[in-house]
Amino acid sequence: MRIACGLLLAAAALLPAASAHAADDQWIAQVWKEYKAYNKKTVDAYESYLKQTERAYQQVYDDSHRKYEEMMAQVHADQKEWHEKLEADLKELQERYGDDKNVKSKLRQYSNDINPNLLNSPMWKYEVGGNPNYLNSTMWKLNKALNENYLESLMWTYSKAINPNYLNSSMWKYSKTVNENYLNSPMQKLKKGSSEHHLGSPIQKYSKGKLTKTQAKKLYAELKKEQTANVSKGVAASKKAIAELAASTEKQIGALHTETVQLLEKQREESLQAISNLRKEICGEGLQWEPLFPAPEPKENTAA
Repeated sequence: MRIACGLLLAAAALLPAASAHAADDQWIAQVWKEYKAYNKKTVDAYESYLKQTERAYQQVYDDSHRKYEEMMAQVHADQKEWHEKLEADLKELQERYGDDKNVKSKLRQYSNDINPNLLNSPMWKYEVGGNPNYLNSTMWKLNKALNENYLESLMWTYSKAINPNYLNSSMWKYSKTVNENYLNSPMQKLKKGSSEHHLGSPIQKYSKGKLTKTQAKKLYAELKKEQTANVSKGVAASKKAIAELAASTEKQIGALHTETVQLLEKQREESLQAISNLRKEICGEGLQWEPLFPAPEPKENTAA
């Protein structure tokens, strides 16, 4: 009887301890649950931002290439029109003045000047300026700036910055910041610190009785604060770098497009003017033309 009573008393003495251990397990589980929720929220935000930046990049790519193609088509159509017009004009001038010894040499010069295949002729210069395949031509420079596969071009640099697989790019850094499996990333440090199975973590030490709950809570709170701050800092730095590069790229592309238009217009003007001056020497009358890219009209001031 005494033995039975003793066993009952011993069992009763163990009840509070078992209850306390259950409460401890709940806290440990809660820490891990909160970590997983934070990790999911952060990774979801990264994936959403990645898609957003890819859409923004594609928009810039599509818009810039559309404008480039439209401009190139306009230039090439104008060149074709002038080639046909000047060839017809040469024939007419030859019929009218071909027997005049005083203008024969000028007619030959006129034939050379309007030849787009003759090196350094006025029309050759205009033709080359609008040729995206001619090294360092006006159109070549814009073409290469918009080519995402051309090393260190504007679009290449932009595309690499938002590529999470391109080593040390801004998006790569963002992806690694929130990757719980990337060695020594803030997210991995938080993951390990939140796990009862990671040797040396506050939670693991507590589960093994090496720390009191109060001590474990304090250490974990400090770790969580530090690593979530590091995640936020890393994410903010990556976003800032991408936003600045995106804005800079758009601005540079816009400026380069404007410069290309101006240079092509200038070369066209010089080429046609040179031909027109020679024509005037031949027949007394020059050519007539309008700007290929008229300047936009100033907006009206609607302020009262």
